[in-house]
Amino acid sequence: MARALDGGDVAAVRLRLRQASDDNVRRAAERLKPVVQAHEVAFILDSHADIAAEIEADGVHIEADGISYAKARALVGAEAIVGVNCKASRHAAIVAAEAGADYVSFGPYFPSDTQGPANIDLLS
Repeated sequence: MARALDGGDVAAVRLRLRQASDDNVRRAAERLKPVVQAHEVAFILDSHADIAAEIEADGVHIEADGISYAKARALVGAEAIVGVNCKASRHAAIVAAEAGADYVSFGPYFPSDTQGPANIDLLS
């Protein structure tokens, strides 16, 4: 990870271990977070707002149809980053932005075992 971060300008690293146990997510995050932050890069944990708060990650990335933005924000605090994947919903993006999300994302744009079929209609 350190070599990868030395390779260029990186704003954030998002750790995505959707199918891992909470203990495995916690262990991976505790090993990677110090390396990432030592490079002055934000460490974002995917989907686990409670663990993000516990380990004091720089933020959390959530799904619009998962934990609510308000709950994620309450868990990680006002200074943390909260990003919301809105899949292919412009409406979900507007709702997340109005609620205060630091960023919104869309996707997948390709078939995914964890997020379902591709949806490229949003790109048109």
